[in-house]
Amino acid sequence: MEEDSRTSIPFMIVYQRIPPVFCPMKEQKWLLRRIKGELQSMPRKKFESIDDYIRDFPPDVQKILENIRATIHETAPGAQEAISYGIPTFRLHGNLVHFAAFKNHIGFYPTASGIEEFEKELAPYKHAKGSVQFPIDKPIPYDLIRKMVQYRAEESLGRGQPGSNVPQGIR
Repeated sequence: MEEDSRTSIPFMIVYQRIPPVFCPMKEQKWLLRRIKGELQSMPRKKFESIDDYIRDFPPDVQKILENIRATIHETAPGAQEAISYGIPTFRLHGNLVHFAAFKNHIGFYPTASGIEEFEKELAPYKHAKGSVQFPIDKPIPYDLIRKMVQYRAEESLGRGQPGSNVPQGIR
């Protein structure tokens, strides 16, 4: 019985950058798709609450996450906690902000409009269209987080539009 040539390619060929002579590009692409599919199908840790999420980290990171959580609650008292995309999320008439912990940084996701509005203040940090990375080994800018949450809450509630009803705690 003849073995399928696609399954006989050693796994490490793709990662050792062996020239395509030993592993044709077509085979490399097939193997990468297979590996990617297997990784995506791996079970991820499911969190039921933000408490569960925070409990999964070392004490120093837990403290940072709790402080971010408290800052969001103080700034947008009507926001509801949830887990969305596997990370802590606050909702106020839709998604308000998300945050997450990683090995070397805290990811904060105030949407593209939140990043755009605070472009100058975010200059020292690595950021993209809808996200910013705050290094764990440097002080976390809670005042900036507060400003971004307030901006997002006002945006979410339609402040400045006729008939808008913005709660007192957000102004």
